[in-house]
Amino acid sequence: MRPNGTKQIHGAAWRRSVGASALALAVAGAHGGPLTPPAGPVGSTGKTIAEAEPRIALSVSTAPGDANSVLRITAPGSYYLTGNVTGQPGKHGIEVAASHVTIDLNGYALVGAAGSLSGIVMDGFVLSTVVRNGTVTEWGGDGVNLDGSGADPGKRVELVIARNNGAVGISVGDSGRVIDCTAVDNALSGISGASATVVSGCVARGNGSSGIVVGVGSSISGSTARLNGGSGFQGSSASVINCAAHNNAVNGFSGFASSVLIGCIATENSANGFSLSSNSRVSDCTATGNTGEGFSAGGTTSFTDCSATENGLNGFVVINNSAIRGCVARANGAAGTGAGFRTTGSDNRLERNSTNGGDFGFQISGERNILIQNQSGGATTLNWSIVANNIYGPIIDRSAAVLGAASGDSATSTLNTTDPNANFTN
Repeated sequence: MRPNGTKQIHGAAWRRSVGASALALAVAGAHGGPLTPPAGPVGSTGKTIAEAEPRIALSVSTAPGDANSVLRITAPGSYYLTGNVTGQPGKHGIEVAASHVTIDLNGYALVGAAGSLSGIVMDGFVLSTVVRNGTVTEWGGDGVNLDGSGADPGKRVELVIARNNGAVGISVGDSGRVIDCTAVDNALSGISGASATVVSGCVARGNGSSGIVVGVGSSISGSTARLNGGSGFQGSSASVINCAAHNNAVNGFSGFASSVLIGCIATENSANGFSLSSNSRVSDCTATGNTGEGFSAGGTTSFTDCSATENGLNGFVVINNSAIRGCVARANGAAGTGAGFRTTGSDNRLERNSTNGGDFGFQISGERNILIQNQSGGATTLNWSIVANNIYGPIIDRSAAVLGAASGDSATSTLNTTDPNANFTN
């Protein structure tokens, strides 16, 4: 014990104490860094406002309007809204007068006014215009109109709602793309494009004319048209995949010459489910409860694995040089005389089809039509009505046959024919 009352540390204990203190100082130094600041002025390590948001906020200072526009873009760039824009009589909402412009509505709305023009338009021929992510509503003209860009594949409208505008909801003209958009209650068509238009994932509902309209060489996929004043979908020379048309005032699908339709549905439309022109291919499609025909087509059209049920007139109607294979028709003709399958011309081929109910099963006019391996039952007038000069396999009536059951590994045939091209009544 020291005279002042403290303990004296000897030997190993003293060395442990000194070592622990040195280690603590070393760790503190390693985490704390140098205490002397570097030479020179202190600079900011953060981003500038321009670096954090390099786009241009749309306002009267960055895009001052003119005599016919609230905002007018005259320089290339990426623009965005910071709030809603209200229309004025005699003016468009946003007028684009420069190429390479992207407009992000940023979740806000362009809201028209009485006597206003269109929500977004082109001023002259401009390239690469993109409009996205917001609502365009209550304009006196179109909601979004990119027709001024001509046949420019760079124009695109995506994630836009066009509602209650005085003309077309969204119009892109030639070579435009409309992706994941909704057009509701516009006075004319919901979505309109010309040649080489792409429409994907869109909804058109309650528009005054047709829901979605495209031109030659276009593509429509994953889209829905409902309660429109014209047809649900209207086009020519297009690819239409996995689309649905319900309760439209005319046809579900209308026109579409030289087209391909796959996996589409038409239900409860006021005319035909599918009213197609010529030279088309239709597969895996369904027409149910339409007022007119389920499927109606001009010449040189093929139907494969399609279904027509409870339509007002015929299930399937073709004219010349067409083929219907593996299709099903049931209970058609509720609104008038109807057949499951009907030809009105010549040189058609009906193979492996099945129909039940309706006035007629197969009603065949014209000449040189071929019927093989088909089945019909339950027609109220005739299961088979085939005029002279047509070609068909034997028609085997098994509707009244009393057939034995099959049990085990083998049984005798109940077809009553060995002809592989036979047609059957059941």
